[in-house]
Amino acid sequence: MSKDGGTEEEFEEYWKWFQAPQCLGPWVERRTHPQVSVLPYWYNAETQETVFEAPVKDKGAKVLPLPEPLELEGLIAELSVKELRAKLQDPDELSRLKLTDAMLARRAVWEYETFIPRVLSWHDYQYNTFWFFIEERESKSKGRREKRDDKRGYFGPQSDNQKLFAHDSFFMEVAALASQRFQKIHPINLVYMLWTFTRAGVQATDFFNLAAEHVCGLLPSLDRCGLCTLVWCYSRQRIRHTRLFEQAAQELQRTIRVRSLAPRNFQNTMIAYRWSLGGFKYCLFDFNMFCPHILRE
Repeated sequence: MSKDGGTEEEFEEYWKWFQAPQCLGPWVERRTHPQVSVLPYWYNAETQETVFEAPVKDKGAKVLPLPEPLELEGLIAELSVKELRAKLQDPDELSRLKLTDAMLARRAVWEYETFIPRVLSWHDYQYNTFWFFIEERESKSKGRREKRDDKRGYFGPQSDNQKLFAHDSFFMEVAALASQRFQKIHPINLVYMLWTFTRAGVQATDFFNLAAEHVCGLLPSLDRCGLCTLVWCYSRQRIRHTRLFEQAAQELQRTIRVRSLAPRNFQNTMIAYRWSLGGFKYCLFDFNMFCPHILRE
């Protein structure tokens, strides 16, 4: 297990294997997240298996090509994230500038295709997620911080989540485009994208099901917050994707993974599986493995 959350060399190797994964027949080789030490793993899309020992000995490995990033041109390429965030909150301005939902969605997907993350954290994503109307850290005034830090928080019981995010039709355009571009979007970015749908209260079941089919082969590449937030999103959306919950349970129970989890990760995971297990009890999850770690925390 990594002692420092991942060195720069480990992250370089991790990113490299996302951008240039190799195929050994039906098996695709990638790297686990540096939080739990960079290790090779293989996923077979045909059998839906994930293994940590080389499944075949084949010197004829081929690099799996990823699609080229989306191209942007015109005003949608020129506006900054801060400007886009402001304009998304002003329908009249969007109409005046002729910025359509399709154009905005293309910029949103482009942002997530070109950003290579370390971990799932709003501190990073506030700089490219213009459809989440949160202030940048450096521009927060003391008064605003104090107001935000009351018991309600951003997502407290009295908050209106929809006012914090773009309109639903924008999200539908993002779903339509992103579902064709999964191979180019880093799995941690994909989880944060799903989180914005979930927090905004946008129902996009088909998109979530497609995303689950894709991300099932990438679970070891998620950091601890990404992995636990992923299952939380599906439980919050009330989408029972059986294979996702089963394979996430297997990944969460790896000893090296359990040791890496923070208290909030235990919380999100148990919330998610408490709901999911009520619907399909054959999705095994051993909460007893969590108990010693929770008690220590």
